[in-house]
Amino acid sequence: MYRIACPLSLCLAVAACAPAPGDCIGRTGRELRTVESLIAETEARLDRGYAYESRGGGTVDLCLGGRHHAVGINLCTDRLGRGRPVAIDRSAEERKLAALREQRGILLRRAAVCPAG
Repeated sequence: MYRIACPLSLCLAVAACAPAPGDCIGRTGRELRTVESLIAETEARLDRGYAYESRGGGTVDLCLGGRHHAVGINLCTDRLGRGRPVAIDRSAEERKLAALREQRGILLRRAAVCPAG
């Protein structure tokens, strides 16, 4: 009895630790969406020729008169979240894009072999 129960319990323990089929598809799908987003951002940078450096938090502007305002202080935030344009290293961005496309291919192949859940 012991010879049968021990291997059987070991097999059940290993099977219980195996990920569910839906986990493979879900995890791969999340990774694929992230890589797709990074590819789109990198392609946009290459098309534009520059990237946006995000500014941390808000800014304070001192206004010394104008057509609609007198002297005053404005507390401003970058509502678009873009920041200021900065130059990119085109060859580094192209290498990054190639690596991301390779990663996307790996993820697509992984998704194809995920067990149906």
